[in-house]
Amino acid sequence: MITLNCNMCGKKYQVEPYRKNISRFCSRDCQQKEFLRIRKGEDHPGWKGGKPKCEVCGKKLSTYGTKRCINCGKSDEHREKLAIAKRGGLTFEEYFWSKVNKRGEGGCWNWTGVFNKGGYGMVKKNSKYIKATRIVWEMFNGKVPKGKGWHGVCVCHKCDNRACVNPKHLFLGTQADNMRDMVAKGRSPNNVGEHNPNVKLGRKDIFKIRKLYTGEYGQQTSLAKQFGVAQNTIYDIVNNNSWSHI
Repeated sequence: MITLNCNMCGKKYQVEPYRKNISRFCSRDCQQKEFLRIRKGEDHPGWKGGKPKCEVCGKKLSTYGTKRCINCGKSDEHREKLAIAKRGGLTFEEYFWSKVNKRGEGGCWNWTGVFNKGGYGMVKKNSKYIKATRIVWEMFNGKVPKGKGWHGVCVCHKCDNRACVNPKHLFLGTQADNMRDMVAKGRSPNNVGEHNPNVKLGRKDIFKIRKLYTGEYGQQTSLAKQFGVAQNTIYDIVNNNSWSHI
């Protein structure tokens, strides 16, 4: 064994002779401190006076080179501190209202943040994305009841503007109530007959199929081949199970 001086703390330590020209530090801690000094500057707390502290909660870190402790993002307290740090010091409510434009048409308060595929505003809270309308309802009216079924109780719009988060334009209802409201306001899509984007037949084809069909054995199969559809499609047409509106 030979004795060397640590390049970081100056302490003497012993190594095998073959490591004479390789070893420069007495421990991994000293190696990490030197790495931080070179890569991140001498003001980094990792090498200057003990282990660094978490930039969110102030707890001492278990390893060098990291900025946050393992507890951040787990407990509610740490998760909220972490979220505030990511939002630039803003609380959740301050961040939420910074994403709302209260000058929309018809008194709407339009959401300007993230939207889902359905066009509804979404906001991240406790590591989960939640509809902005639900957050607003709970701010002004308390928690939304769970209700029954897959959808439970929904927060619906009176103004039919999906981006609106004005609490005066919102009401609670089931998914069935929401669908009835959509139909009553004439917003339900018309997918009947030729309006269906997946349809293969037109009105003329339907009239022709019904005129040609006589009820003979095997005729449904032959008509299906002629019009390029399945046999059960012909069955539904001639028995008015489909295209019953004409």
